[in-house]
Formats: sequence, C-alpha cells, structure tokens
Amino acid sequence: MKKLIISDRFAEILSDIGVKSVFTLTGGHIVPLLDSCRKEQIEIIDVRHEQNAVFAAEAYSRISGKLGVAIVTAGPGFMNSINSIATAYFSNVPLLVVSGRHYRRQEGKGGLQEFNHPPMVDEITKYSSTISNPKEFEQKINKAIKSCFDGRGGPSFIDIPLDVQVELINTSNKSPEIKTIATLKKSDTKKILKVKDSISKAKKPVLLIGSKVEGVKDLNKFVSQNKLPTYLSGQARGSIPFRSKYFFSRSRKHALSECDLVIALGVDFDFRLKYGEGISNEAIIITIDPDKDKLDWNIKPTVSINNSIDLIVNKLSSYTVQKDSKEWLKELRSVEKKQTKLIDQALEGYKGFHPEEFARIVAQYIGKDAIVAVDGGDIVSSTARRLQTSKQGWVLDPGPFGSLGTGPGYALGAKVAKRNKKVFIIFGDGGFGFNGFEFDTYIRLNLPIIGIVGMDGVWNNIKTFHEAYAPGNTVADTLGYRPYHKYIESMGGYGELVKKPEDLIPALKRADKSGKASLINVQLDQVVRKSSNYDS
Repeated sequence: MKKLIISDRFAEILSDIGVKSVFTLTGGHIVPLLDSCRKEQIEIIDVRHEQNAVFAAEAYSRISGKLGVAIVTAGPGFMNSINSIATAYFSNVPLLVVSGRHYRRQEGKGGLQEFNHPPMVDEITKYSSTISNPKEFEQKINKAIKSCFDGRGGPSFIDIPLDVQVELINTSNKSPEIKTIATLKKSDTKKILKVKDSISKAKKPVLLIGSKVEGVKDLNKFVSQNKLPTYLSGQARGSIPFRSKYFFSRSRKHALSECDLVIALGVDFDFRLKYGEGISNEAIIITIDPDKDKLDWNIKPTVSINNSIDLIVNKLSSYTVQKDSKEWLKELRSVEKKQTKLIDQALEGYKGFHPEEFARIVAQYIGKDAIVAVDGGDIVSSTARRLQTSKQGWVLDPGPFGSLGTGPGYALGAKVAKRNKKVFIIFGDGGFGFNGFEFDTYIRLNLPIIGIVGMDGVWNNIKTFHEAYAPGNTVADTLGYRPYHKYIESMGGYGELVKKPEDLIPALKRADKSGKASLINVQLDQVVRKSSNYDS
C-alpha cells in the first residue's frame, strides 16, 4: 500500500493499462489531472474545442486498440463534449471521458461552472458517475474503465471535484481488468453446429459485419473457406481486403433480397439496412453479437448467439462447409459492375468537375494503406464507396448518429496513434465548417495531416430532400465557394485551390511533399444526388 493524491493515482492507472496519450482542452477544474498525466509521462494533446478532444480519443481507441481518454473541464467544457460522447456511444467505441467538477463545498451555491454532469450523459454512456468521496475512487474508476468494454463497447464518463483530485488515498497498486475473457457456453456449441449446417445448405449466403473483429485472420479464413460474399459497415470496414473476391459494397440490397442465408456479426438492423425489411422472406437469419439487445433488433433471427464475435468466428474458421457459390458470387459481381457503370455513366462527356470524378480521383490517390477520416454528407457518401482501405478500422466515419465535424478530431487521434502512417480527411464543405479550425492543432504539433474539401457550395444532401418536399422553394442551403485553403495557409500550413480534375493529383502530391498540415480545396459542380435516408 502507498499513498497518492487521486490525480496521481488516476494517471498511474492510465499508464498501467497502456494509455500513451490523452486529449484535452485545458481548464482550471482539471489542472491536477493534467499535471499528474505530465508526471506519468503520458502525452497530452491539447485541442481547440472539447468536441475534438473526444472525437480524437475515439479515433485513438479505434486505431490503437487501447482505451481512448479525453479530459475536459467542468460546465461548458463538458457540455461541448456531449455530441462526441453520443457519437462514440452509437458507434460502440470504448472511450473514457473524465471531467473536472466544482469544489464539494460549493455544491448548490452557484460555484464557478457548477453543474451536475452525469445525468446529462446517462443515456449515452455505459457508466457515468461522480467521484465525490475519495474512498470510492478505486471502485468507480475501475468500473468506468471496465464498462467501456462491456458488450460491443462504448463510452464511460466520470467527473471528479477539484478538491477530490488532490486528496490522498491508500492505493492497492492493482490495475483494473479491462476485458473479460469470453468463454463458450454449452448452448453456443449447439448453435454453432446449426450455423455450420445452415452454411452447408445455403446456395445464396450473405455475411454482414458491422463491428470490429479482433481476429481478422480467423475472419478472412472463415470467409474464404466458405466463399461468403461479405458486406462491411462501421468499424468492420477494412477487415476484408478491398481486392478480395469476397468483398462487395454495391450489391447489398440485391443480395439481401435474393439470399437464403444471412449471417450478421455485430450488425445494427437500423435505417442503414431498412430495419431488416429488405431481407428475403425465405432467408435463414443468424445473428452473433455480444450485446443481447441487438440480437433481435428489428428482425426475427432463426439462430442468435450472445457472445464474443471473435470467439464464435474462431470456432467457425475451423469449418469448411460451403462447397460451391460460384454462380451466386458471379451474380453479385455482375450487379456491382452494373452499379459502378451507372455511376460512371454520369461522367461520360461531362465537361466540369463532377463530384463522382472527385471521388474516383481521391480514392485512387489515397490507396489502401492510409487512414481516412470522412466528414460530410453526399461528398463523403460518394467517396466512401470507392475507398480501397484494407485495414480494419482505418476508415473513420461518424456511424449511425451521423454527426458532422468528426473529421479533424478523428484524424488527430489516428495520427497520434499511428505517427508513421498517412492520414487524410475527406470533407464536404459543410462538414469542414464545423471543426476546420482544428488544423491549428496540426500545425502547432507538426502533424502533416492532409484534408481534401469537396466544395460544391451548397448543403446538397439536404437540398435534394428539401427540393422533393417543396419544389423550387428550398431555403438555408447555400454556402457559396469559399477560399478555405487560404485559412490553412495563413496559419503556416499548405493550401491550394483546385478547379480541374487533372489538377487534383498534382496538388495532392505537392501537399504530401510539403510535409505540412495541408488543405486541398476542390471546387466542384453542384450535382443533385440522393445519398441520405429521410424516408424510412
């Protein structure tokens, strides 16, 4: 046993569980916490808005596999973080957000930034609490950290009053258990045999993956041995290589309507999958998910297994039961080619700068080995379909909550986690407006992140919907063409405006060569495209 002030013990615990960096915007109510992180030699990355501290911590968690940690000050600092906490919650990302809090003696007296934080985030966290008594610190911090990894994972929140942070406690030197080792239940073994039998009988199987799978090798073995056409979403993006003959991205609607078997690994049957309504009535549905509530969300599975996806995939990877799905794979590949052709037809003979041409060029340049944060509406939707990223989790999108402004924070967290990797942000001009000022952080910290803005000067995603609702009477939809690149230049970064398709790759090469935080501002034509779901 030894005595430490609570903030020192907090930093020691973070170090013990492998946290190398924390993200913050400084404030008086968190000075002891930040000072203790400094003493523990934990890297402190300071940002320009608390929203980005939490977005960065989320991306750090996704990319590094370690717990992402954001430290925000009380009151307004905490309030600025709420959208980011919600985004991580709906994306199932393990994340610890720690806030300062007013002195205990000020409770109910109107102290500076006095606010009761936990009730505000109860619905969007795995665990939230105030550590108001030094004696409960170890129990609550351990529970907060462990809760981040419950089920699929998600954020936890704690706040610590400023006076509590500097109180002495006796410490046990024990680090919290981060993850519980999953074990196979008897009922699971029987269900796995049913899955095996279903695969052996299926002529038109479909595999959907929506959650992170640690055992990527096992997953690819399972997919290839059983010739399973696979569709990825969320944190699963990149888990099946882009060039794999079993990777599909533009035929999912057709596949689900014609299939006789659906295997869903950590998948939300929400608006993105039409609530499961597009699945063939003849299909057997198998759901495998660590979150019990998601097993039958909007669907009626034939078989459901409530356990670790990795554990079940490991068992399934030892089976080779699907003998022949050549015709089914051929059919789906044909649909993919037709969809691609339909999109590319819009480019034939086009004289200006079409958003789909932007998407094609950007995806080509980025390739398969870079990390990509996407931040926008229709521009991102078009580009994401073409991305070739082949490492799990390296496409950072805001998930089902659909927040704009995620890109700068995500890119920051990714670059901190993988300093030697290229990191790009694909922006819509609407998305850039939310947190574009975070480029200041990249420039201060000498982080050569490259942003690419698809600037069509309009909230095109919403304008398309509004036009359908009130033809000829759309409002609040015009942004105009703006010199966003000059803002980056003015702070010491590299910026460039591009107006022609043939000039985009040379501009990106110049940004790369500069070694600076860069923004390539690409002026696009306004082209009506429907890419969002407001009608389900």
